[in-house]
Formats: sequence, structure tokens, C-alpha cells
Amino acid sequence: MAESGGPVVGSVEVEVKARLDRFERDLEQVRRLSQNMQRDVQGGFDGIRGAIDRMSAPLMRFRMLWGAATAALGALQVLNAVRAFARLEQQQIAYNAVLRATGFGAGRTARDIENLADSLSRTTAATQSEVRQAATTLLTFRTIAGETFDEVLRLSQDLAAAGFGSLATNARLLGRALEDPAQGLTILRRAGIVFSEAEQAVIKDMIETGRRAEAVDVVLQKLRSSVGGAGAAQAGTLTGAFSQLVDASGSLLELWGRELAGGFQLTGMYQRLTASVLGYL
Repeated sequence: MAESGGPVVGSVEVEVKARLDRFERDLEQVRRLSQNMQRDVQGGFDGIRGAIDRMSAPLMRFRMLWGAATAALGALQVLNAVRAFARLEQQQIAYNAVLRATGFGAGRTARDIENLADSLSRTTAATQSEVRQAATTLLTFRTIAGETFDEVLRLSQDLAAAGFGSLATNARLLGRALEDPAQGLTILRRAGIVFSEAEQAVIKDMIETGRRAEAVDVVLQKLRSSVGGAGAAQAGTLTGAFSQLVDASGSLLELWGRELAGGFQLTGMYQRLTASVLGYL
């Protein structure tokens, strides 16, 4: 039995050994393939890391520049806010001075002027700053008071929207025209408001018979029919919308400036700095 089984066992052993050798060779190939793949992946990661490293310096510079630009813009906005509040303060000082000088003859207060400025800036293309300036001019005409004062300001902006002058120049023009309606007809003609001979005769008769208020109403009615509503119509255009955006931004700057001026006591600070500078002269 031993002799008959010997060759069979030997052939099996040879076959098993051959298969083990092939398995080891295949395993070695898998190991090498795995190493190659690992090198490739590592090389890819190294490339990405190198690219990131190369980008990091410019990104760092960009962050630094962005930070500097943001700081500069912030500082600029602070300066703009302080300037906006300073301008507002000067305009308020101006119209308050005229109100006191005229004994509040227009029947309007500082609060009324601010309300008018806010109302006209919301319904026309006029800015609050422009309304304050025009109101200060109109306050010097003592015969224009009450609701007539408010309407003349609105009509002044209507004239401006129709292409005749600015709000401030029109306020002066209408103030002069209404102060002396008979002579004012010539002034208004220069702004494109032409009265017929019949209308001129009616106005002249009213002035001569002491009905000045009625003559003013006739002039105002002519202005209403000629340019009334032009300011409100302009507010609905792109120009008007942009003007209102600019004015709203200006109002926000004024508010910030007021807070900055009060919080940091800028007036006193500037006064002390001025004294220090003068001390070196």
C-alpha cells in the first residue's frame, strides 16, 4: 500500500507547493500595486497641499488688504457722519436765527421747518438740506406766513422739477413776487409763469383796493395750474428715487454724526485741539 500511494502523495505535495508559490507571487503583486496606489494618492495630496500653500500667501495678503480697506471705509464714514451732522447743525442755527430775528412772523417754529423738510423729501426729489436752506430764505419775507409759507415751499420745488431754477432760488423768487404781487408778475414771467392781460388787471385792481391777500391767492392759483404737482411726479422717476435714497442716506449719516458728537464730546475736543494748536503759534 505504501508503494502504491507514494507517487500520489508526492504529486499532491508538488501541486500544493506550486499553488502556494503562485499565491505568494499574486500576493506580492497586490502588495506592490497597493504601494503604487498609495504613492499616487500621497502624491496627489502633496500636490493639493502645495497648491494650497502657494495660494495661502496671496490669500493672506488679500485678507490684510481687505481689512485695511474696511477700516479705511469705516473711518471715512465716521468723517462723513460728523460732517453731515455739522452741516445740519449749521442749517438749524441759520433758520433759528431768522425765526428769532423776524419774531416768528411766518407762524412757524423750528419743529415745523424740520417737519416740512421731512415731508418734502419724502414726496419730492428735494433733500431735507435743500428744504432747510429754502425755508431759511423764505422766512426773510415777513408777509408770507402760515399755510401760504408751506405752499410756497412746495411750489418752489414744483418749479424746480419743471426745470426752472433750484428750490432755494425759486423760494427767493416767489417770496419777492408775493411780497409785491403787482411787480411780481414780471419776476414770474422770467420763470415761465405768464399772466394774461385780464389776470394782470384783476391783480392790479385787488392791490389798489387793499385786497392784497386775494391778489396773492390769484398768483398762487396760477402757479398751481402751471407747475403744481411737478415735484411729486418727479419723485416717481428714477431721478426722484435716487434723490430720495441719497437723502435717506444723508439723514442716517446725520443721526450717526449726532451720536458720535455727543458720545465723544467732539465739540469740546476740537476746541481743546484748536487751543493747543494756537498755543504753538
